[in-house]
Amino acid sequence: MRGVAACMFVAVLILPQAATADDDIDPLCARLHAFYEAPFEKGAHFRSVEFHWLGLWMDFDKGWRKVCHFTQGDAAATALCSWLPENVSFEFPEYLPHRIVECEPGVHWPQSGDVTVDITYGKTTIFTSDRYVRLEIDFRDRKNADVGIQLTAFDISADSHHDEFTDKIPQLFGPDNPVTEP
Repeated sequence: MRGVAACMFVAVLILPQAATADDDIDPLCARLHAFYEAPFEKGAHFRSVEFHWLGLWMDFDKGWRKVCHFTQGDAAATALCSWLPENVSFEFPEYLPHRIVECEPGVHWPQSGDVTVDITYGKTTIFTSDRYVRLEIDFRDRKNADVGIQLTAFDISADSHHDEFTDKIPQLFGPDNPVTEP
């Protein structure tokens, strides 16, 4: 009986570590950190990637697709935007913000079938050594079927303190595609 209890105790200690190891090998994490930490182009203080899921999943009449927009002239934003469309689910767009946040040390969403974390609209921030990263999520129903995220990295190094209040960044959605009433 003690052997079974000891095995269960060891399993409880090992399982969370195994989940952390799995999160570390997500290919998105290395690309995100390259996006966050790459030097900014001369005179630039932020870079942004905007990712959209257009249309409704399996709508064969109107179609559906993924679109990525990025800060022009920024190699790190171009690289991330080039990689995302082929490596992100259309059917489950909510997975991308979860994966983005889980790439940070110590963050884990519940993985149980009994617990789900559903984010429809909001913003969160991630701080690195000299970057302020803002993740905006907007999965609300809109006039035109379009949900999206915007990931923006700001330079907050010693000689530069920038954020969404000091730099004008494009809106995730403009007035031409308003949220529909429930």
